[in-house]
Amino acid sequence: MKKHSSHKTLNFGWRDFSSPEIKSEINSAKVISCKKKTNTKITPISNVVKNKSGGIKLPGLSKFHNNISKIAKKFSNNNKSSFRSVEAVYSGNYSLAGLDMKNRDVANKIYKFDEAYGMSRINMNPAMPGKYDLKSVRDRRIAANFARVMSKIAEDNVGGEIEGDDFWDVNRIMSRKISRESILKCRMSREKRRIVLLLDSSPSCSDYSNFYSKMAVVAAEYGDVEMYDAPNGHIVHRWSLRKKRFERFLTPQDILAGVSQWSLFRNRVVVIFSDYDAAGISLKNTIHNKVYYFCTEYGADHATSHIYNTARRITKNMSSVNTKNLVVYSGITNTRQFAKTAKKMK
Repeated sequence: MKKHSSHKTLNFGWRDFSSPEIKSEINSAKVISCKKKTNTKITPISNVVKNKSGGIKLPGLSKFHNNISKIAKKFSNNNKSSFRSVEAVYSGNYSLAGLDMKNRDVANKIYKFDEAYGMSRINMNPAMPGKYDLKSVRDRRIAANFARVMSKIAEDNVGGEIEGDDFWDVNRIMSRKISRESILKCRMSREKRRIVLLLDSSPSCSDYSNFYSKMAVVAAEYGDVEMYDAPNGHIVHRWSLRKKRFERFLTPQDILAGVSQWSLFRNRVVVIFSDYDAAGISLKNTIHNKVYYFCTEYGADHATSHIYNTARRITKNMSSVNTKNLVVYSGITNTRQFAKTAKKMK
């Protein structure tokens, strides 16, 4: 403020100016306090029963979406902190698992899991001595074809840019004139996303058990693959990298949350070996995932038409599918057909 100027209070009345035709409603508006007390009553969910066996309640699924490490950690902890509840589910002791079988929704989810688990014919120890150990020339060839398929699939589904030395970072190179950054530091890598591998061990695929066992042994040696036993597409066992075998891992809360029906998978690449029986669950999960379907049925046109007929039936039942996220390869019944398909993949 200048010297010798009169100290006058600034007038802020101009801020309350309103048109003469429109009456101001500011003064007439009632202010509602946000601190007003409300009587909120929490209604308990009827189909959630306290787990008597000490299992951990599954948190919101969004915590696990796009977070592979948290999914792996959760599944590993299931056999530690929730071992009793896991065994109760697989043995059919639902009262010990704390499940209310009188609830229709709960009973329906348990029935679907029981049906899939009853059809599982997976070899729990496919890499034990006396089985395939990738020492023969033929088995090494299978491993090479499997690695080729996985690499081609991974090329189209690379993750975001991270710190590393695999590729040149063009943007950092172009900005070197300003940043004065060393050319040796203008490198980057791409985030590696682990591929989900599902093997159908249901009786309808029993003729291909020898082929699937070889796939399991090869996948066990391939570090960037999550492998599951999935009769008709429903997950019931997971492959343990530490134990080198398939193991039980689902808790009652996992089944109610739809984990066996791929509810934890979001923006993932899923490779499934199965017949037509897994078409429904695969199509339903194309909304959030990219699915590569290695179908045992012969005839590309026949397989495609069957898949699309299933898609139309699912859509008619008020469910959504995204056929653009589904790639079907037909007639994959043995290692020879798998090798031919691997060579044709672009």
